[in-house]
Amino acid sequence: MSNRVPELERLLNAPFQRYFSRRSSFSLKKRPRDTQKWKLYRAEREAFASLPENPREATAREITQFLHALKPYGGLRVVLKARGHISTAQPATGLIRIAPCHLANRWVWVHERAHLDVSGGVASHGREFAAAYLDLVGKAFGASWRDRLRDCFDRAGVKWRAPKEISPERRVALVAQGKRLAALRHAKLHPAQPEVPRVRAQALAIAWAHAQAGEATS
Repeated sequence: MSNRVPELERLLNAPFQRYFSRRSSFSLKKRPRDTQKWKLYRAEREAFASLPENPREATAREITQFLHALKPYGGLRVVLKARGHISTAQPATGLIRIAPCHLANRWVWVHERAHLDVSGGVASHGREFAAAYLDLVGKAFGASWRDRLRDCFDRAGVKWRAPKEISPERRVALVAQGKRLAALRHAKLHPAQPEVPRVRAQALAIAWAHAQAGEATS
């Protein structure tokens, strides 16, 4: 009986161990904050307001063929949702779910396809996604629509360019400049009180002492 107790305990604890291992692995792979999501949404709606829609609501097979023609992706699978108004993409599985209201909106298909190219530890709608999105829009609708979306990105403040590389020397100079600016701001907010010169302070003290002595003798 004593030999069976550890085995029974292991079986009972196995589900909890799997749960906590998933939680820990999820926390390690957590994406950065998606700070420009809504700016990107507004920019793409402005850019594609006059883009001709698909002549009719497309099937899952037609959407898959359209996206494969842009850029082949192994394991791509398109599913049509029965309800809802939000389309989604899962980079880990290559699954794209298209909402019923987006069956004729080709730019939404391209948007979700771009998500498959930016899996990893980056923001869902960060500069990496925006760059991949622009590339696919150019392949799908031509350079003019790509440039229109790029201009809307710039006006909305959506970052899509790769960050500039900074040399170590330049980084040190920028840190020093930041410290100088911080010191200037502090001095402006908290101006130093003017100091009385030491000689003048001593003269004032002697004069005051003489005045006190004169009052005492009078």
